[in-house]
Amino acid sequence: MIRNLNSYFSHAPSRAVGLLFAINSFMFGNWAARIPDVKERLQLSEGDLGIALLGLSIGAMISMPFMGWLLGKRGAGQLAYLFIILYCVSMVVPVMAPSLLWLTVSLVVVGITNGATDIAINAAAAAVEKKYNISIMSTSHGMWSMGSMIGAGIAGYIAQKEINQPLHMIVAASVMIFVCISQTKTLLKIKDDQEASEGFVLPKGPIIGLALMTFCILIAEGAIADWSAVFIKGAKLGNKMQAGLGYAGFSLAMTLGRFYGDSIIPKYNKSRILTTCGMIAGLGLVMTISFATPLAAIVGFTLAGFGFSLMIPILFSAAAKVKGIAPGTGIAMVATLGYVGFLVGPPAIGFIAEKTNLNYGLGFIVLLTFTAVLLSSFVKTR
Repeated sequence: MIRNLNSYFSHAPSRAVGLLFAINSFMFGNWAARIPDVKERLQLSEGDLGIALLGLSIGAMISMPFMGWLLGKRGAGQLAYLFIILYCVSMVVPVMAPSLLWLTVSLVVVGITNGATDIAINAAAAAVEKKYNISIMSTSHGMWSMGSMIGAGIAGYIAQKEINQPLHMIVAASVMIFVCISQTKTLLKIKDDQEASEGFVLPKGPIIGLALMTFCILIAEGAIADWSAVFIKGAKLGNKMQAGLGYAGFSLAMTLGRFYGDSIIPKYNKSRILTTCGMIAGLGLVMTISFATPLAAIVGFTLAGFGFSLMIPILFSAAAKVKGIAPGTGIAMVATLGYVGFLVGPPAIGFIAEKTNLNYGLGFIVLLTFTAVLLSSFVKTR
């Protein structure tokens, strides 16, 4: 892992792309840890919060289908640079929302910028892989997980100290924008040299299988991001700091797994890796639901992080290498459905929790995780 990271950070284009992954997740981790405070401040039920979080899905559906077309018009690095800054700015607004309506509207805007950012940074990573004939996708996603872990950990501490939410997010966004600006020259040189596609880009052909797996996995990841803190704190399993540690543990495990990924993935059958990882993730979530203690919840979410760590990098790399489809367009096809799962998952869990309880909501993502395990036997990832 150390040798892989040394090579990664000594290579300017890889380092610049990795920082964008980290910025993206750092801001999301800060938001995830403050969701319980927003829920409490606006006196929202689980169903109300689910409705608000649906705004993220709506926003992503607006921007994602057009990203294949945009990537053909502008370089992946240029689009990643633009949308990450817009995303950081938009992340400040939800914590200021005075009502459920404005919270939902602000999350639609976040969804638009986040959806565009996700595809642009993955396309930039694929472009660097192709140009320099190196493997950086897993490590780049490891940077995403590291940023999320640090963001959630810091935000959990800040939430415990009851520091003002808007001030917290403004400072976080300002620092991340400064980091992004420091990489301007390198990012603007990253291009994927693909032709523009026509309008909406939806999964087709062999990409459909990859997209379905990504959909199942990212529903689970999105649910853990938005509901892990609520699960621990809402079920009175722990305090605000422990609530933040649930997602921080998940992100730490994702980080370590992905930093090893670029060394592991080329050596083994990818379908077997997907199957093994899915089983570990599913068992971790079963543990979280089964034992009503903060330690069990934190350990369970951490195991889930290890399990999910290599699955998305494998699927995104596979999508970027499908014959006859430009890398950026392939990623856009998979991400269009996959990240809809990431964003639809949290509100879906909210609706299930509203009718039953949050244990059943998390049980739903266990079912989807094992569905991804079954699909991994049929999906071609080479």
